[in-house]
Amino acid sequence: MTPASLMAEPTLDLAALTGPTIRRHLLGAELRRLRLARSLRLEDAADRLSLAPSTVSRIEAGKAPARTSYVALMLDLYQVQDLGVRRTLTDLAREGRRDIDLVNLTIRIERQLTTTREGERTFGPPKSKAGVRTVSFPRVILPELRDHLTAFVGEDDNALVFTSPTDQPMQHSNFYHRFWIKAVEKEGPPGTHFHDLRHAGNTLTADAGANLRELMDRMGHSTTRAALIYLHSTDDRQRTIADLVDKRTRAELRKINKPSGTKVARPGKQAS
Repeated sequence: MTPASLMAEPTLDLAALTGPTIRRHLLGAELRRLRLARSLRLEDAADRLSLAPSTVSRIEAGKAPARTSYVALMLDLYQVQDLGVRRTLTDLAREGRRDIDLVNLTIRIERQLTTTREGERTFGPPKSKAGVRTVSFPRVILPELRDHLTAFVGEDDNALVFTSPTDQPMQHSNFYHRFWIKAVEKEGPPGTHFHDLRHAGNTLTADAGANLRELMDRMGHSTTRAALIYLHSTDDRQRTIADLVDKRTRAELRKINKPSGTKVARPGKQAS
């Protein structure tokens, strides 16, 4: 993969880019290529962008994260019109938002917000080592998540994804009374609690076929007790399992082109 491939393939699958450093270097190299394609000296581009030459240089070298606002200005200056390319490069820049990776569709959990007895709110590690994890999210929520990050989340690497109207960490009581109750009244079903969202997500994950270990990893639990709650058996799930066994068995039988075991064990009467 080369930086130019981003221009040639705006829908390129970037899942193989596993770290922020790799993505940062790829973004920087592509921005440099675009600048040179317009025959712009670094100093001239920096002047027209109202940025320090050292800032542009560090971004192009992959030594500093590029704010999405900087990337947008650069793409405008370099006259990049292709929406697919603009979105890809912008997503590469957004990975610096600490915990959310829009390229690989993952969310990293490595801290939690706690409130002390004195009322101070501080970030600390999760309750257990298992709580530190990276969770993949379904592609269906990517557009809304991208829009939310653009409209409501600051550019800083440590910017919180969900905040109060004054950009402060949300307090449970304020969130519950000002927003959650109104949302439930509007969308339903009545009596839904915020934690029910976690329960629903875990249930969907289990129904999708996650095994016990996979479910524990997504939940961030080191013991099986909580995860086992979601691995309940239902008639629908039993039917799905049986259908999958049937499908795979038929596929294997077609490969070897042999009759079923029943026909082998109980051959029909031979004609006399």
